[in-house]
Amino acid sequence: MAWCQENGIALSRSRPEHKNDNCHVEQKNWTLVRRLIGYQRLDTPTQLAWLNSLYIELLRPYNNCFQPVMKLVGKQMVQMVGSRTRKTYDRPTTPPRRVLAVPQADSTKIPALVSLYTATSPLTLKRTIDRWLAAMAAALEITQSA
Repeated sequence: MAWCQENGIALSRSRPEHKNDNCHVEQKNWTLVRRLIGYQRLDTPTQLAWLNSLYIELLRPYNNCFQPVMKLVGKQMVQMVGSRTRKTYDRPTTPPRRVLAVPQADSTKIPALVSLYTATSPLTLKRTIDRWLAAMAAALEITQSA
């Protein structure tokens, strides 16, 4: 922390006035990063370049085009022994299909989205991601792999 203060880096783990924000950020870190990469520290320039290329070329298209997402439709309080909230979700849909179903979508960006969606194969992306992760320890000179 002292090094960050000396170099003018502001440390903030959450948004102002949102003291419970960190748990939501960490939850997303687990679903996208920790589950695949693990908990080891990757901080050299070579490791950073490898992670950036993995995220940009493989994980971003795979998660944004082919992983279905459920949208929260409503909440209802249920009275039993204790109080509990029952959440209802819509049908799981991939983000591109969800965007295309909305009439307010930006018509200038739709052709690029459709071309990305049709040009990529989820099976090919998944196999490539698995190959990259299998070779991660050797490629990045990590002593302990996830």
